[in-house]
Amino acid sequence: MNDSPEILPQEILQPEQPVPQKRVSKKILVVDDNPDALKIAEEILKKAHYDVVTLNNPKFIFKVIKDEWPDAIVLDIIMRPVDGYTVCAEIKKAYADKIPVLLCTAQSYEQDFIQKANKEFGADDYTLKPLQPDEFLAKIKALLKKKPREKKTQD
Repeated sequence: MNDSPEILPQEILQPEQPVPQKRVSKKILVVDDNPDALKIAEEILKKAHYDVVTLNNPKFIFKVIKDEWPDAIVLDIIMRPVDGYTVCAEIKKAYADKIPVLLCTAQSYEQDFIQKANKEFGADDYTLKPLQPDEFLAKIKALLKKKPREKKTQD
């Protein structure tokens, strides 16, 4: 992790408030530039009956949020071209607490460091890779219960 996070290009930082569609299961957006990690997270979540949207490039996250309006986001920390901390901060700036974010990393940082960084960038929780299915699903479930999102309905 570098000390000064990259700045997202201006066209990415223009989030629009989407109008969510009614659905039965919760939708989770998983963002990771590692295709194997994406597949593992997707399989765990699908087995637990979540709708899953995957994204391998964080540059497009605001378009995907607008199009998909996920109930929660799982965001890898170490990614290119933009790190997960920067993306998380921009999500929280644009959507506040409407979409909870779970940061995910394979780095073996001390827990105090991760917790401090999560607070600084606005993440709701974090988990370590390799993902442990029971722990991962428990964190997702807790995120979804944590703060009810504003529900918008189409007229």
